[in-house]
Amino acid sequence: MKGGRGDARDKNETCEPPSFVAEYLSLVNEYLSFVAEYLSFVAEYLSFVDEYLSFVAEYLSFVAEYLSFVAEYLSFVDEYLSFVAEYLSFVAEYLSFVAEYLSFVDEYLSLVNEYLSFVAEYLSLVNAHSNRSPNQLRRSHSTMRYCIIT
Repeated sequence: MKGGRGDARDKNETCEPPSFVAEYLSLVNEYLSFVAEYLSFVAEYLSFVDEYLSFVAEYLSFVAEYLSFVAEYLSFVDEYLSFVAEYLSFVAEYLSFVAEYLSFVDEYLSLVNEYLSFVAEYLSLVNAHSNRSPNQLRRSHSTMRYCIIT
């Protein structure tokens, strides 16, 4: 019997954890409480990061839309400048043609000027010799015809 009653008392004494275990469990409980609080802050921080990244994604979408518009505008400008370059090429070709035409006109007018100077010279000779006799006039006319022909 000695063992029966003593066994029960030993059981009661052994059921109670030693004080260092209780202290250890209290520290573990406190540590887990801090970990839970830390994870709560991490979750809140990740919520802010998610919100920030949503804002960044929205902003980048806006920038992409703007850059798409700019690319479309630059494509239009490129097409317009290509048209202008083609137009200027036609204008340059036209002006070249006009310059060639004016060169021919200049050449023609110089020939007309030369012809008119011969006519003026002939008329001045006719006028100067109008006081001469018919025989003198015949000789000067034939000389003048020779000058004009050559």
